[in-house]
Amino acid sequence: MAEVARKAMQLTWRHCKTSWHYCFSCLKRFDPKTAKLCSKCNWLVCPICGQCYCYLDEDSKNVVEAFYSAHCVGRNCPYGKGGTVSEGLPLPSPQEIEDELLQKRLQDAEEKLKDTMNKGKDKVKWYLVDHGADHIRRVDQNLESAEKLFEKISIARNNLGRSLTQEEIFKLKVAIAAHDIGRTMDDGKSHAMLSSEYVQEDTSIPLNATERREIAELCLLHSEGATREVYGTGDIAELLKRGILSPEVAYKATLLRISDACDAGKERAEVNTFGQSRSEVLERVNRELPNQAHTITSHWHGHEGFEQPKLKKDDGKLAIEVILNSKALQSHGSDIAFRIKDMLRDFRSTIVHNNYSLELKADNYEALQAWYSAYHLVLEEEIEGAQVKV
Repeated sequence: MAEVARKAMQLTWRHCKTSWHYCFSCLKRFDPKTAKLCSKCNWLVCPICGQCYCYLDEDSKNVVEAFYSAHCVGRNCPYGKGGTVSEGLPLPSPQEIEDELLQKRLQDAEEKLKDTMNKGKDKVKWYLVDHGADHIRRVDQNLESAEKLFEKISIARNNLGRSLTQEEIFKLKVAIAAHDIGRTMDDGKSHAMLSSEYVQEDTSIPLNATERREIAELCLLHSEGATREVYGTGDIAELLKRGILSPEVAYKATLLRISDACDAGKERAEVNTFGQSRSEVLERVNRELPNQAHTITSHWHGHEGFEQPKLKKDDGKLAIEVILNSKALQSHGSDIAFRIKDMLRDFRSTIVHNNYSLELKADNYEALQAWYSAYHLVLEEEIEGAQVKV
């Protein structure tokens, strides 16, 4: 009931200039001029169903009061309170209210997706590095940094001719919350494809049809492998060139893929999705999965070998800074090289191509030089055409 009341308030606010109002109970539209004020609650009585504020439960009344206090007081709105006017209160702009409503929808969507992820968490493979709430939080932070940087170094202007809108950022953030949810579903498909299908099919996520379709597409495109499986290539730039993706979708998919790829450092491998420590996981792997132990431990050691990659501006271009652990370079050099290779593949398969530089740093320069000399061929395809600074 509270959701109906909230929707009624939102719709009424959007249409108040044309005098259309929406009932708290039946959500039908009516002209306030045809309605009477209730003598008890001083809100309009719906001429269609005959109900008013009096019929709401406590949660719904709280929703209505909070919305009215925040957005309607001082506007001389005839919807309720007998057109009460409060002088001297600062009124939010229409854009501020739109942004607030969008933020509330984002919170609702993220909460729904978080709840779904938690309920299905037991199906996530325990021997994988973190794919839970902390991973989503870091990817979200990466997105904010990448979006600002892409603005600063003109990637947005060159590819879109404009900045992202708040609605587009909303879609990206929902896609982040949903991109790994397919890992809680095991039916033989890739996790990105399952995440995409889930967003498209679960109508309890507060999205309209257009948002649902676009966010589902972004969930698929965040994975180079799933994109290749569906389109025959995992390269977003190639799909843009062939007209399969629009510039808007290609740009947003690039931001999402890169933001996800940048959660590749040691924080990703401190715990698994269940909060079990790296040492606990590797001990269990050796005990329960001896035939897969080498591959799994290699993956964990690779993540442990460097800090979270950072994106920055260098000579007006995109630069990826990776600070490596000198001791780990000497003990797990190959593992680290392959993790960095995976990350760079995700960069190279987007609209930034090789239009970036890679900066490798470590506290022991000799160890870094020795590692790069030994393993740079692992990275050969990914760094072709890119400037590498060691």
